[in-house]
Amino acid sequence: MLAALGATVLCFALMKADDWAGRNRLVWFNLGHLAAFAAALGSLAVASGRRWLSRAELGLVRHRPVRTFLRGAVEGVLLVVGILLIVQVGARVSGLPSAYDLLKQQDAVYGFSRIVRMEDARWLPWGYALTPVVEELLFRGIWYAVLVRVARSEVAASLGQAVLFAVWHSLHFGVPQPEFVVFGILYGEVRRAHGSILAPLGLHVGWDVAVVGAVLVVAGT
Repeated sequence: MLAALGATVLCFALMKADDWAGRNRLVWFNLGHLAAFAAALGSLAVASGRRWLSRAELGLVRHRPVRTFLRGAVEGVLLVVGILLIVQVGARVSGLPSAYDLLKQQDAVYGFSRIVRMEDARWLPWGYALTPVVEELLFRGIWYAVLVRVARSEVAASLGQAVLFAVWHSLHFGVPQPEFVVFGILYGEVRRAHGSILAPLGLHVGWDVAVVGAVLVVAGT
């Protein structure tokens, strides 16, 4: 567990490298995310190679990996579309904020449209593409496996890694992010159902692409 904590702290520090860089923040953003990816992947390799945790425990299964990932990605996109449609219907029926308002709010909180207008923003996708990979390797890979060993329960492991996932994002954004407990549970349950980290990885990537894409479309209107 201490090794898992150390890997998590190291990856978090590397992914925040751009915040501590006085100049060339986009360069440090990408380098930090690349280093965090290497650290997370290395941690999985060490844990598996030394037989601290088996490949099966870490969710590193080889059965139809591309199909599992792509199916998760499609489900992630469809989930976002479905939520936006429900929000829009609810807005028409009850006068609640519309999907357009929700996406505008997301842009105000996370600043996606501001980020893409930055100089050399074309390099940002490389860093952002690694974010879900690093998070899945850490939380649905290492932490899930460690917590299953400790708690002897996949349900408890799913809940535990979800809480850690929310703490990670709260520290990253500097404000509480309790909604990430829900996201963590969703990804954890997908991991539990499929026995593979590729399924939640695909879902995570699909979700991020759909949300950011929708926010940028709305921001440009």
